[in-house]
Amino acid sequence: MAKRSEEFKKTQKLWYDKLKKQGFDDLEWITHESGYGQNSPFLKYKHAPFDEVKIKEHTDHYSKCAYFLNYGTFKSPLHKKIFAMYCEGVSYRNMIKRLKKSKSIKYIPSIFWISIHLNQMLNECAFFHFKEESNEEIQEESIDYIMRTNKRAF
Repeated sequence: MAKRSEEFKKTQKLWYDKLKKQGFDDLEWITHESGYGQNSPFLKYKHAPFDEVKIKEHTDHYSKCAYFLNYGTFKSPLHKKIFAMYCEGVSYRNMIKRLKKSKSIKYIPSIFWISIHLNQMLNECAFFHFKEESNEEIQEESIDYIMRTNKRAF
């Protein structure tokens, strides 16, 4: 990079001081001696505030899935094994690789099959938690409504 002139450094420092007085906190690190740091990959904060909300949502989602894994019912041991890998955060391709290594599984499903059945299991998981939270008798019509409205559970 080209060296920055003294005039540029003074102007930059002036503007950064004005911004700081107004309460602006720059996301990027900057060294005032060199004037470098702008557009650098070194950010002050690892997570922006909105990421904390997403992290909480993801944590809640996976804890509900883990609860369903332990207390819910599954169509087959294969379904339970796939859902367990989902709870661990395993990608679909790596699920297939793990299933190929497993000696107990005779039929190795495709990524498409896994995505369809996993989506159904996530809907069942959402319904399982909905039923548990409401503590009421749920009619069959409401089950169909929940399954239709939950494209991606939660």
